[in-house]
Amino acid sequence: MAAAARCPGDHRGGGASPTTTAAAAAAAHSEQPEPRNLPPLSRPTDLPSSLQRISIVDCPNISSLPDLPSSLQHIYIRDCPLLKESCRVPDGESWPKIAHIRWKRID
Repeated sequence: MAAAARCPGDHRGGGASPTTTAAAAAAAHSEQPEPRNLPPLSRPTDLPSSLQRISIVDCPNISSLPDLPSSLQHIYIRDCPLLKESCRVPDGESWPKIAHIRWKRID
Protein backbone atom coordinates (compact mmCIF):
# COMPACT_ATOMS: atom_id res chain seq x y z
CA MET A 1 0.00 0.00 0.00
CA ALA A 2 1.30 3.43 -0.90
CA ALA A 3 0.27 6.91 0.17
CA ALA A 4 0.96 10.32 -1.28
CA ALA A 5 -0.44 13.78 -0.71
CA ARG A 6 -0.17 17.35 -1.77
CA CYS A 7 -1.15 19.86 0.88
CA PRO A 8 -2.51 23.41 0.83
CA GLY A 9 -0.37 25.72 -1.25
CA ASP A 10 0.19 23.09 -3.92
CA HIS A 11 -0.94 24.79 -7.10
CA ARG A 12 -0.49 21.66 -9.19
CA GLY A 13 -3.98 20.50 -8.23
CA GLY A 14 -5.58 18.16 -5.75
CA GLY A 15 -4.75 20.19 -2.61
CA ALA A 16 -6.14 19.09 0.72
CA SER A 17 -8.07 21.17 3.22
CA PRO A 18 -6.26 23.68 5.48
CA THR A 19 -6.63 21.27 8.41
CA THR A 20 -4.50 18.61 6.74
CA THR A 21 -2.29 16.67 9.14
CA ALA A 22 0.62 14.39 8.39
CA ALA A 23 -1.70 11.49 9.12
CA ALA A 24 -4.16 12.79 6.57
CA ALA A 25 -1.37 13.32 4.09
CA ALA A 26 -0.13 9.81 4.75
CA ALA A 27 -3.48 8.26 4.01
CA ALA A 28 -4.53 10.58 1.22
CA HIS A 29 -4.13 7.78 -1.29
CA SER A 30 -4.76 4.11 -1.14
CA GLU A 31 -3.55 0.99 -2.92
CA GLN A 32 -3.84 2.05 -6.57
CA PRO A 33 -1.31 2.29 -9.42
CA GLU A 34 -2.07 5.99 -9.87
CA PRO A 35 -2.94 7.61 -6.51
CA ARG A 36 -6.12 9.66 -6.24
CA ASN A 37 -6.89 12.29 -3.63
CA LEU A 38 -9.10 11.22 -0.75
CA PRO A 39 -10.45 13.47 2.02
CA PRO A 40 -8.18 14.20 5.01
CA LEU A 41 -8.35 11.87 7.97
CA SER A 42 -9.47 13.06 11.35
CA ARG A 43 -7.08 10.97 13.47
CA PRO A 44 -3.49 9.73 13.06
CA THR A 45 -4.72 6.29 14.06
CA ASP A 46 -6.50 6.15 10.70
CA LEU A 47 -3.23 5.17 9.00
CA PRO A 48 -3.44 1.66 7.55
CA SER A 49 -1.30 -0.82 9.46
CA SER A 50 -0.14 -2.26 6.11
CA LEU A 51 1.17 1.08 4.79
CA GLN A 52 4.53 0.53 3.05
CA ARG A 53 5.22 3.81 1.24
CA ILE A 54 4.39 7.43 1.98
CA SER A 55 5.06 10.68 0.15
CA ILE A 56 4.31 14.02 1.76
CA VAL A 57 4.73 16.89 -0.71
CA ASP A 58 4.27 20.65 -0.38
CA CYS A 59 2.89 20.67 3.16
CA PRO A 60 4.50 23.77 4.69
CA ASN A 61 2.34 23.71 7.85
CA ILE A 62 3.03 20.14 8.96
CA SER A 63 5.65 20.27 11.69
CA SER A 64 5.71 16.68 12.97
CA LEU A 65 4.61 13.17 12.13
CA PRO A 66 2.18 10.92 13.94
CA ASP A 67 3.30 7.46 14.99
CA LEU A 68 3.83 5.52 11.79
CA PRO A 69 3.13 1.84 11.15
CA SER A 70 6.08 -0.53 11.48
CA SER A 71 5.25 -1.82 7.98
CA LEU A 72 6.46 1.49 6.46
CA GLN A 73 9.55 0.93 4.27
CA HIS A 74 9.77 4.13 2.19
CA ILE A 75 9.21 7.77 3.11
CA TYR A 76 9.58 10.76 0.81
CA ILE A 77 9.16 14.31 2.11
CA ARG A 78 9.51 17.30 -0.23
CA ASP A 79 8.81 21.01 0.17
CA CYS A 80 7.83 20.66 3.84
CA PRO A 81 10.35 22.89 5.67
CA LEU A 82 8.98 22.41 9.20
CA LEU A 83 8.69 18.66 8.76
CA LYS A 84 12.16 18.48 7.24
CA GLU A 85 13.56 20.13 10.37
CA SER A 86 11.53 17.81 12.59
CA CYS A 87 12.97 14.74 10.82
CA ARG A 88 16.60 15.87 11.26
CA VAL A 89 19.06 13.24 12.54
CA PRO A 90 19.53 12.66 15.49
CA ASP A 91 17.56 15.22 17.50
CA GLY A 92 14.52 16.12 15.39
CA GLU A 93 11.17 15.60 17.10
CA SER A 94 10.00 13.18 14.38
CA TRP A 95 13.32 11.38 13.89
CA PRO A 96 12.46 8.51 16.28
CA LYS A 97 9.28 7.96 14.26
CA ILE A 98 11.17 7.46 10.97
CA ALA A 99 14.48 6.01 12.16
CA HIS A 100 13.24 2.45 11.48
CA ILE A 101 12.29 3.22 7.86
CA ARG A 102 14.72 1.68 5.43
CA TRP A 103 14.48 4.22 2.59
CA LYS A 104 14.19 7.88 3.50
CA ARG A 105 14.38 10.86 1.17
CA ILE A 106 13.81 14.30 2.61
CA ASP A 107 14.27 17.27 0.29
